[in-house]
Amino acid sequence: MTISYNADISSSSPINFVRVLCRWKGSVWKSVVAELSVWTLAYLCISAIYRFVLNETGQRSFERIAEYCDKGVSNIPH
Repeated sequence: MTISYNADISSSSPINFVRVLCRWKGSVWKSVVAELSVWTLAYLCISAIYRFVLNETGQRSFERIAEYCDKGVSNIPH
């Protein structure tokens, strides 16, 4: 079954393009949006804690943990 979105996309409004993305049947966007939201929320929470909650000592400890994890990632095969 073919679904035509030509009439909706032909208008030059960016909001119409977003509307088509959100209603597109079998959209890649629909399969990614939930995971993207979780990762974005996790990043924002960690960033806010690092910037506003931790003092300098806590920030240095966090940076050491991040460096340790970064070194560990190199051991994981691609």
